[in-house]
Amino acid sequence: GWANLGEIELPEHIFLLKEYVPFEWLFARMKLLVHHGGSGTVALGLRSGIPQIIIPFFADQPEWGKKLATLGVAPAPIPILELTTENLTSSISQALNNTNLQQQAEAIAQSLKLENGIEETVQIIQQYLSSSVR
Repeated sequence: GWANLGEIELPEHIFLLKEYVPFEWLFARMKLLVHHGGSGTVALGLRSGIPQIIIPFFADQPEWGKKLATLGVAPAPIPILELTTENLTSSISQALNNTNLQQQAEAIAQSLKLENGIEETVQIIQQYLSSSVR
């Protein structure tokens, strides 16, 4: 992708995907998600039911990291300028070993599966439009 990781030599234990892989497919096979905290990745991570670790760079990403920690599905976010091997290792260990984080992530995923977001959005818009026309 745009990061050009294919142009650097990686350790043997890191597998580089050279083609696009659907995140839905990938996340369903993961125990933990470490990412930048973009809203789309956060949402898909929540629907996947796995703990997340957020390493925000800018914009809304720090807020998503705080929100996930507040929801109980992630350790505290690690701002990119504060990222160290030690604090990332600690967060990974916490996310993989804290059953509360895992259970909360699964509970939120199950709750999201019960929602019909499109139908609810249409209802809200219709309610808004009918009340504002008067």
